Amino acid sequence: MSTSSRAVAALVPLALAMTPGGPPGKLAGAPPVAPAVTVAVVTDTTDLTLPVTAYLLSEEDLRLLDEAHTVALERCFERHGVAPPELPSLVPSVPVTHTERRYGLADPELAAASGYHLGDDDGEKPELELSAEQELVLFGPAEDGMPVADGGCSGEAVGAVGGDLGNPEAAQRVDVRGVTLAMKDPRVREAFAAWSACMAAHGHDYATPWDPPNDPRFTGPSPGPGEIDVAVDDVACKEQTNVVGVWYAVDAALQTVMIGRDADVFAGIAAERADRLDRARAVLAARP
Repeated sequence: MSTSSRAVAALVPLALAMTPGGPPGKLAGAPPVAPAVTVAVVTDTTDLTLPVTAYLLSEEDLRLLDEAHTVALERCFERHGVAPPELPSLVPSVPVTHTERRYGLADPELAAASGYHLGDDDGEKPELELSAEQELVLFGPAEDGMPVADGGCSGEAVGAVGGDLGNPEAAQRVDVRGVTLAMKDPRVREAFAAWSACMAAHGHDYATPWDPPNDPRFTGPSPGPGEIDVAVDDVACKEQTNVVGVWYAVDAALQTVMIGRDADVFAGIAAERADRLDRARAVLAARP
């Protein structure tokens, strides 16, 4: 494996763990049942708040942790007298918010402009290059008389901000289960049926709002034939049936039930998140 490939491979799990709604782990436990819900009209999904939101790292949190990680990394390199490399940011480069496409596409302007595609994808990422000396200091262990701690400066920097920078598995599990289990709820299924009937009236055959963006015709690098028309009708039908409002309400209710079942676990998650952010602030405060 090349130096650059090794560096990227070492950073990928860390970056992936920082992705909101990242790897959910095994989905276990008896399925919860959503209580009665109050359904509001929802047309803008950009910044919806869910019960699990308080237990997931926000974009602001991720940027704080990333900055502190970089400072700790640079400090370690400076201590060894080696110029630090320009490592990629650990904050995922995702041009949508956590909830923006949780219930499918909901923005009529984006639908008309690029269908289900992300119009502002920044393309290829720059290749990471490390010298042999930088690689040694970054990854360790000690060799050739250089006093590098086990795990190298990479391990030291992660430790400085409280260890694993990702979201706890329990929070990720609730995040995933809420939206997927809600799809089995009779209220959501009824809303899906209304949305599907609306789409059929426009000549489109889809059962759920997650189906159009996964249509094989629309998964290429650019909008496929008919994709814009389908996306525009999709958003219009969502507004007409308020399927997003129903789905969101049940999703949130299910999350509340799941978090309540493991109140002690989530209290610990909240404390751990606060500790990680305090550690990051301390790293930044200690900068010369």
